[in-house]
Amino acid sequence: MDLAFAAEYNVLFLESQYDEKLEQKYLEKLHRKAFDALIFISRKLPLTELIKYQKYGPVVCCENPQDNPIAAAYTLRESTYQQAFEWVKQGGYSKIAIILSRPYGNSATSKIIFHSYKNVFGTFPDSNLVYTDCYNYNDGYQSAHLIARDTPDFIFGNSDDIIAGIYQYYLDNNLELPALMGQENQISGSLLKIPTIDHHLKMIGQAACELAITGAIKSVSIESEFIIR
Repeated sequence: MDLAFAAEYNVLFLESQYDEKLEQKYLEKLHRKAFDALIFISRKLPLTELIKYQKYGPVVCCENPQDNPIAAAYTLRESTYQQAFEWVKQGGYSKIAIILSRPYGNSATSKIIFHSYKNVFGTFPDSNLVYTDCYNYNDGYQSAHLIARDTPDFIFGNSDDIIAGIYQYYLDNNLELPALMGQENQISGSLLKIPTIDHHLKMIGQAACELAITGAIKSVSIESEFIIR
């Protein structure tokens, strides 16, 4: 938003809930010049469909496009996830709960997490210890009773705020806290002094916006960072 406003562009947030018809509708609006450009933070449509609309205006994705000819700004996550899981393994933890927003089959990030975990532990996470549909503090708090029931010795969350919700549930119910790790280097994680993974999302947003403004079709990647507290 900072970069867009400085360049005299307005920013409109379009929710799709991973509905292909809605995403297609937004692409058609680009075709009709209702938008100057589209940035897909996440998507359900295949990249090949997004690529078709580049002739009508810049289309940017926020993931590694591999060999697909589309503008992209994304975080390099694999080595950082592996570093984080190596740290977990060295700590002697073995019953590890994984908290995600979307399941393996619907999320590129979830797939990277699973494969990074397998590279370190030799197997995918225990499906009984994988919890999805968690997006914020309240989701973490609400799902914590299921997590606590399964007594993990380590909880790896999709954000620091989600972990903060789980943390509070354990405190409210006088439960022994397992070790915790979050993501996105949020204020909640800093206050709780938990390790986190910073994917530098503001930098990704700035890079995606610059691609949308210039119309350049190239990939911009930024290394994520494992922060131990």
